[in-house]
Amino acid sequence: QHSQIQPLGIYFSQNTDQFGNINLINKNLGFSKARHYVLSFDHTINKYAKFKTEIYYQDLFNIPVSANKMNSFSTINLINGYPSDSLSNKGTGSNKGIEFSLDKSLNKGFYYLASVSIYDSKYKGSDGFSRNTKWNGQTAFTLTAGRELEVQRKGKQKILGFNIKMIRAGGFRETPINTEASKAKGETVNYDNRAFENQIPAYFRTDIRLSMKTNHKKFVGTLSLDIQNLTNRKNIYGRFYDARTSSVKTYYQTSLIPVLSYKVEF
Repeated sequence: QHSQIQPLGIYFSQNTDQFGNINLINKNLGFSKARHYVLSFDHTINKYAKFKTEIYYQDLFNIPVSANKMNSFSTINLINGYPSDSLSNKGTGSNKGIEFSLDKSLNKGFYYLASVSIYDSKYKGSDGFSRNTKWNGQTAFTLTAGRELEVQRKGKQKILGFNIKMIRAGGFRETPINTEASKAKGETVNYDNRAFENQIPAYFRTDIRLSMKTNHKKFVGTLSLDIQNLTNRKNIYGRFYDARTSSVKTYYQTSLIPVLSYKVEF
């Protein structure tokens, strides 16, 4: 079991009463708490490879939710910003799932790590309804692999490297936008009773790294090229109501990013 402090900004949430006094409405908010249950199985295939299975369950409680309103809000789903309402530690949640991983350490210049996860993430706000959390993508797959090749050139040892990482994960959840209410208010208004009902498309990203490490007499130099999001996949981050165009717009995560670097080690 462990406890977690809330983001500090929550404790400094304030309002002004009818007499003009400023009150810190969440200064006495307690810690979120969780109980963890894990069952794992490890199998060594050979000297360099092993397989692991893990089943887990997290029981989340004392999660801050709205104190004076019956709604779907919970700090479990916070990404940025802080609530302006009074909160109480009456929310709950749970995470459960199973993970499989296959790991091969570096041998003869080759390594890999593959993992698959199937999970479910739920929470309850002050209204008591069980809902998906924002993070409930339900599936995730990752593959990391690399190849190293040693060569000799002009009396210097060089290590050429190629590494790749692939991620495919179920999309996060989002709350449908009430376009009529958004239009009337001039900003994004969501359907609170349909919190995190929709799922955005799956997240996919491929990163690669090409490198050349050279052993000099007094130092080791590594020239590398990293390309993030190699396929330039347009992964959706979220949607918002644009008052200027009176329409719902989509915004995306980062596109293809190349990074060239040189590192010196003494």
